[in-house]
Amino acid sequence: MGLVSVTVSLVKNLIKSSVRDNQFLLDSTFAEAIRIDEAMVHLRELQRLANANNRTRTVNTHGFNQTLDYITDYLSTNTNYKITKSFFPNADWLAASPTPAGHIALLQGGDCNFAENSIIVAKYNPLALLFYNDPIFPQPIIFSLAQINELPALFLSYYLGQLPADAARNPSMNAIVHINIDVLNTGTFPVGNMCADTPIEDITKTIVIGSHIDSVTTGPGINDKVIYPLIGSGTAVNLALAVTLAHLFQTTNYPKYPYRIRFCWWGAEELDLLGSTYHVAQVENSTIAGERTSDYLINLNFDMFGSPNYIYGIYDGSTIDNSTISRSAVPGSNKVSALFRDWFIRQKLPWDYTPFNGLSDYAPFLTAGIAAGGLFSGADNYKVQARRDRYVTSPGQGLGGTADASQDPCYNKACDTIQNINIVADEKMVQGAAFVIESLARQTDLKAWLYPTTAN
Repeated sequence: MGLVSVTVSLVKNLIKSSVRDNQFLLDSTFAEAIRIDEAMVHLRELQRLANANNRTRTVNTHGFNQTLDYITDYLSTNTNYKITKSFFPNADWLAASPTPAGHIALLQGGDCNFAENSIIVAKYNPLALLFYNDPIFPQPIIFSLAQINELPALFLSYYLGQLPADAARNPSMNAIVHINIDVLNTGTFPVGNMCADTPIEDITKTIVIGSHIDSVTTGPGINDKVIYPLIGSGTAVNLALAVTLAHLFQTTNYPKYPYRIRFCWWGAEELDLLGSTYHVAQVENSTIAGERTSDYLINLNFDMFGSPNYIYGIYDGSTIDNSTISRSAVPGSNKVSALFRDWFIRQKLPWDYTPFNGLSDYAPFLTAGIAAGGLFSGADNYKVQARRDRYVTSPGQGLGGTADASQDPCYNKACDTIQNINIVADEKMVQGAAFVIESLARQTDLKAWLYPTTAN
């Protein structure tokens, strides 16, 4: 008996047991059927791929392409979904040659993010960009600039950044910075997105489930890279959700959804959301049924799910910036936030809102007026004592984490391997994700529910 038939048999038994007992402890057949073991299998494979490719799965590497191939092959073997790939050009600031004029701009962290600051200062034609942070977070960090950036950019430690800053403030001194850039031609690798669609006749009503497949690079040079399984945790969860749903649809006890579920894996999220931005731009310009903005009802974004000092973070629709985002996306986003929140409450689990800050793949969907939601287990923010106390009292867990410590102490560090995953958090998050997908897909008129003022 093969892997697929064994899994389908297991799912059938789970459904029969739940129906017999007339009790869905997780309020959802889909949530009951999903198994964290499958997500962990995928995480182990992502770790293996990274280890075999200089410890990275970032774009423009074999590790990225092999990740894309792994997801494609697994879905082809275990589902009957329609699988499509789309490729887009990779932004490469190393290829730019700006006219050497002006000075080197030194920017310290502030209210604007670094990408926004780079766009502003670029209008004044600097030679290069040097960033540094504050004494609270003195270490250099990894970040992405906008795709339009053509300037060399480096991030300094706070202490190193203070040296040219102090010199520049002294009118009696002439501060000079020498920057040596070693350019390595790594060749050209295709960068792509991949989507898999559940089979359905009406393709004009689509729920998009997204995560990104690329990792980030760390350190000053191209050879110093690592895999980031917490970022991979969203990839693995998305794959487990897709395959579990396909197995449910193969049973006779689980009615198919009236909506198409499109599971997508975005490329180049770490390079200013290039993959998801490219995808949304394509649908905004498309006239093909099923591939238009009007065919997309909502985007659910699943990025990091297994932070060791985790939170059950729910994207908060009330934090959407109405000045830059279409107002049509707000009501549905608020409703999805409440849907996640109420599930965690019924499960007697703690929860926290996390803002839509534009730093993950939901951003281009919101900009296009498409409602969004999702979960996030935390990155480099600290878990304060009061929050830790709430998580300690969670029934049956006793895993409240550590007060006054980062939610992911290994975020953007070499220690962020598969051993860094909190399986308890990962499991509850994936169950919550399955519940919300099923709840949305069982709506009689999801468009009217999400967009009450625009639906016909």
